[in-house]
Formats: sequence, C-alpha cells, structure tokens
Amino acid sequence: MHNAPSVMYPVGRCRFLAAFMALLALAGLGMLLLWWTAVRHASLAQAWTASAGAVLWLVWATWATWDWRRSHRGRLEWDSQAPSVSLSPADGQGAWRWRGGGCVEATRLDSVALAIDLQILALLRLRGAGCDSRWIWVEQWREPARWNDLRRALHSTDG
Repeated sequence: MHNAPSVMYPVGRCRFLAAFMALLALAGLGMLLLWWTAVRHASLAQAWTASAGAVLWLVWATWATWDWRRSHRGRLEWDSQAPSVSLSPADGQGAWRWRGGGCVEATRLDSVALAIDLQILALLRLRGAGCDSRWIWVEQWREPARWNDLRRALHSTDG
C-alpha cells in the first residue's frame, strides 16, 4: 500500500524531548537535595557518596543538553513517484530522502521506521545507504497542514 501523497516535512529540535529531559533533571536535582539534607550530619563516606551523585547528575544534565542542542535538523521527504529502493516489485514505488539543514542534495534513505507514534509527535529511525542509523523526532506543530500526509506516508511504508 504505497499510495500516500508526496510530502516534505521539517525536522528540528524536539520541544517534547526538551521538556522531558528538563523534568528528569529537576526530579534528579530534587532527589539530590533530599539526599544532601539526609546526609548533612552523616559520616564522611555518605557525604562522598552524595557528592559523587551530584557530579553524576551534573555530567548527565550537561550531556543531555549537549545532545539535544545537536539534534538533527532538516527536511524529511517522501516521494511517492520515485522508484523504490527495494528490488521487489510487490513493494511498489516511493522513496524517502533526508535533506540536512544547509545541504543542497537530499540523501536517499533505505528505510524510515516508525518507532513511537504519539499522534502529535513521532520518533523515527532513518537508515541511509552506507551510513549509521539516526533517530529523529517529528512534531505536528512544525507544519500542521502536512502532518496527516506525513503520518500516512510513514504508516504506508512501515514494514
């Protein structure tokens, strides 16, 4: 069933992921503060353990911020008229492409797998020829008029 319309959809930093990571960071910080108040007058070993927990939290928060800021940005494209990557005639026509921010040429993708579908956002795994997989979040608010077209293309090509 490869009858989904062609669609180009913008991809950028995910607000949902940012909010989720911020919530985790705040919860972790709250737990650290509770831990610090509990071990404030405890032994030196317990104080060192709490300090190590604070350092680990800081490392995680820094990594999470860095990872979110380097999120993939660009356009995901479904061309319903392009020849299929698959050699099987039963797969029909259609091809996915990824155009990274600032790239003139689009990279043809071997597959786009829908990992999580939450109706207003989705986590996708992109696999291109000769390159590693990349994970991207797509969100409805970026282009609401094309959201259903994108979801139709994702579901019609998900195998």
